[in-house]
Amino acid sequence: MRTMLSLLAFAAALSFSGCKKKATEVVDEVQQNNVEVALQVVAVSPGTIAAGRETTVTIVGSGFVTGLTARVGTQAVPVSFKNANQAEAKLPALAAGIYDVTVMLPDTTDATLPSGLSVRGESTGVGGATIDSCRKVVLYFETGSATLTSESRQLLTSLVPCFNSSAVALLVQGHADERDTTDFNLALGQRRAQSVSQTLAELGVPRQRLQVMSFGEERPVEQGSGEGTWAKNRRVEILVD
Repeated sequence: MRTMLSLLAFAAALSFSGCKKKATEVVDEVQQNNVEVALQVVAVSPGTIAAGRETTVTIVGSGFVTGLTARVGTQAVPVSFKNANQAEAKLPALAAGIYDVTVMLPDTTDATLPSGLSVRGESTGVGGATIDSCRKVVLYFETGSATLTSESRQLLTSLVPCFNSSAVALLVQGHADERDTTDFNLALGQRRAQSVSQTLAELGVPRQRLQVMSFGEERPVEQGSGEGTWAKNRRVEILVD
């Protein structure tokens, strides 16, 4: 398998380097040497594009056939078969983020290149927002609850252009106050972080940029007891990685 992947990558490199020996000829030689050539996706060119713009890219691999389809992340995209090693995909305007690229054949065989396409955000978002404007966001929760308040949901909605002004990872960290057991508070912090992550994804922030974790009661912003302190500690923080 390692030999096959190396040969496929070499074939793709030849195709884009202008070498006289075409990628298809290299794959033919591989087949003549009894090395099975399966469906593979090895590269996307260009591998980095700008957010918010329609773009045409070339998907490079092996085993491509007429009638193939393609998907970027979870979104189907128009694709044209060129040869066994190349297909041309027309991408819609995409939000900033890192996307898997998948090719599917008519017989339902598919192959994916994880994180194959990087979509770079513009330096500013809607209203001139930059990622620095939302480098740390704190959302608060009711006692024992992982449900976003209407105020928190409105805040997240307003910050989506800022979050999508860059392709960097967002750390979604859940916290709880000191009450109840350590295990319960870790689970509660996780549910809170997942609730925020799910809402951000529904609002258009790519899921692959969202890293969810829980600290439970271990990282209070304020020490002590009482409702005033507990209210500050039951929270989710969204941090730019």
